[in-house]
Amino acid sequence: MTADDQATEITPRAAFQLRWPLMKTTRAGVAHVIEPVAQLAWSGGSNPNIPFEESTAVEFDEGNLFNISHFPSPDRRERGLSGAVGLSYARVSPAGWEGRLALGHVIRDERLLEPGGAPSFTRSSGLRDRRSDLLVAAQLRDDSGLVVTARSLIDDVADATKAEARISWQNPRTDLGATYTWLPADPVESRPSTVSEWSFDGSYRFADHWTASGEWRYDAATDRSIRAGAGLTYTNECVDITLSVSRRFTSSTILEPETNIGFTVGLRGFSAASRDKSFTRTCRN
Repeated sequence: MTADDQATEITPRAAFQLRWPLMKTTRAGVAHVIEPVAQLAWSGGSNPNIPFEESTAVEFDEGNLFNISHFPSPDRRERGLSGAVGLSYARVSPAGWEGRLALGHVIRDERLLEPGGAPSFTRSSGLRDRRSDLLVAAQLRDDSGLVVTARSLIDDVADATKAEARISWQNPRTDLGATYTWLPADPVESRPSTVSEWSFDGSYRFADHWTASGEWRYDAATDRSIRAGAGLTYTNECVDITLSVSRRFTSSTILEPETNIGFTVGLRGFSAASRDKSFTRTCRN
């Protein structure tokens, strides 16, 4: 089917949302908040007959659960009648612990199709069918700087269609993190094989003006390293100067393994505010 070389569209929208937060505080000062949410939305018009250029990869998460359209760019929009339901729970303790859990689901009156009859969403997006996959997201943090987050999409037979988890720990001098990502094979998203990947990153400020950093990505599906890198940064109230080296280990028909060395200089003196109070707030001549 031949695509149009230009298109004009008008998209009327309307949405009604109901939230009902419920809160309880214990004698110890621990706060529990439960908030059910329901939304009914409608979007008119029709998608133009133009090729996908920007909305090729759709991320369905707690941040866009109640968006009328889940496409990231305006070259595609969701049309018709849809509903979304969600439930969030938060527990906040005076001792510094904080936990959050969110569940969500999207239901449409009909499956979204392109002018040629192909599904508008990819299989791994979680939004391909009339009923979306169940979105589950959780976070746990404490006052020591530890943060644990996890997110997954679960289909009708209780299998995960996407999953991601990250743990990080931060203090004034150290920042460490590890992330695990699992994505199924999806040729429409230019992913011919399953992705099962670990990534590690960290930095350590070993002196007032000097910070060392490093990163490593590892493909558990193929049992090989993808990328590794290290850097050294000098920082004062005026500039950030970074010397870095990175190595890409993977290869393909058009890419070869390569090593890159970088040197960057960033100006800080034009910023009026900074969270780092170890340097003076103005750049002196």
